[in-house]
Amino acid sequence: MIEGISNFLTTNIKKLIKNMATGEGVDCEDCSQKQVMLSVCREFTCLFNCTRAKALKLVAFAKTLKKDLGGDNITLNAMTECSMLIASSLEELKNEALSLRDDIAFSVRIVEKTCDVRDMEELDNSEKNALQLRCREVLHSGYKIGF
Repeated sequence: MIEGISNFLTTNIKKLIKNMATGEGVDCEDCSQKQVMLSVCREFTCLFNCTRAKALKLVAFAKTLKKDLGGDNITLNAMTECSMLIASSLEELKNEALSLRDDIAFSVRIVEKTCDVRDMEELDNSEKNALQLRCREVLHSGYKIGF
């Protein structure tokens, strides 16, 4: 489950960046770079919000599972074969959760690099400021996943 969320996030981020570079997925034919960037920012926000909802459900499920299975007591008193299996499964779940955290951080860094508007020379300062504000909102929605 955790791996699915991670793959969903990273695959769609890469797809959105590719679409931004090629102009695919944008409704209008003759859109400016600003319009393309705003469209991609909306998609990033939707992607981060969807991923956050999935991750929150998964974390709640994992916490309940750990609590119901005994949590730390199993790892300390792993006597039976069943207890050892449960302990190893919980450890694997923990490792996958840490992997998801790394993928979220990686995705936020990619979005941060992609949304950098300082190099867009065809935009005036007011348009750059508006885009930069929108990019901050996108990054904020990405940060909310991990914290």
